[in-house]
Amino acid sequence: MKDFLQGRPSVTPTHTTPSNLNLHSNLPPISQNAITVEEPAMLLDEIPQAPLEEAPPASNPTPLLEEPRVEMVPDSEGRIGHIVVTCRCGEVITLQCNY
Repeated sequence: MKDFLQGRPSVTPTHTTPSNLNLHSNLPPISQNAITVEEPAMLLDEIPQAPLEEAPPASNPTPLLEEPRVEMVPDSEGRIGHIVVTCRCGEVITLQCNY
């Protein structure tokens, strides 16, 4: 079987230290990209506050169940065919059991 690396040039690893590491970049130094932050024109405490209005009550809130409910629904052979989970908020999740 032919060696995968046969005929390819070999690369000898070189160890570099941070002192002899010289990376060239086309980007300007960070100090040239620095931005100056201006003082805010107005402090948060100085911003005028609009009066708060009380929200109207929610229309017909759904009553919460005391406990979540889990029901096992058997199929025609007596095995569990569905599991019905009813959340306290009234949401119903049906899990189908496939054997």
